[in-house]
Amino acid sequence: MSQRIIHGILQGIFLAILLTGCSRPYLPPDGYLPHVIPPTDSCLTPWPAGETPYHLRQTVFLETQGQTHVLQGFMILDVDRAEVRIVGLSELGMKLFDLKVTSEGHDILALAPTLGANGERLADQIALSTRRIFLSHRDMADAEAHLGPEDLLLIDRSQGSPVVQTCDPRKGQVRRVYDPKRRWSVDFDAYQPMNGFTGPGRIVYQDHRAGYALTIVLHEVFEP
Repeated sequence: MSQRIIHGILQGIFLAILLTGCSRPYLPPDGYLPHVIPPTDSCLTPWPAGETPYHLRQTVFLETQGQTHVLQGFMILDVDRAEVRIVGLSELGMKLFDLKVTSEGHDILALAPTLGANGERLADQIALSTRRIFLSHRDMADAEAHLGPEDLLLIDRSQGSPVVQTCDPRKGQVRRVYDPKRRWSVDFDAYQPMNGFTGPGRIVYQDHRAGYALTIVLHEVFEP
């Protein structure tokens, strides 16, 4: 990953902070009514608790500034402890980073010298995107619920900026998580059997303000 690409991502993040300001409270779209029946566990998270930790192997496509970069990743996802251990490799197999991410913060366990002076700031952004993709569901059990024509809408306001999650209640599958104020979103699709449960085979994360996107293709959920 070149220094120019890293600089571009970090510049977008800085602009996003400058542009974040006051906005109107988020309201559900027309046609959604308050829903008092508690959602099923599968509508709260695509990662069933009690089955963890999950060991995942994945390919990540980073799209930024009109270019696509391919990374390989190995992950341990512990839903019960709200913790992720993620190791990123270059396309040629060189270890780029090793991070431990929780809902509160992250620890940098290893960074490749090739990432340069901005390596730690890049690790901060990797941790942020990991937290949004894999750990943003933990507060949905207490979220507002609204039922629409085709999906169930959950709104978590506990973090200041609202985080919205949509679920297909007929299939019991989380489809999208997004923050309309900070303008990031995560889409889950291609659900398939994965070593004892049904999970998303493809995840697309977009940070519209920072100007990049990640497409994660899950190849395998394996036993350690």
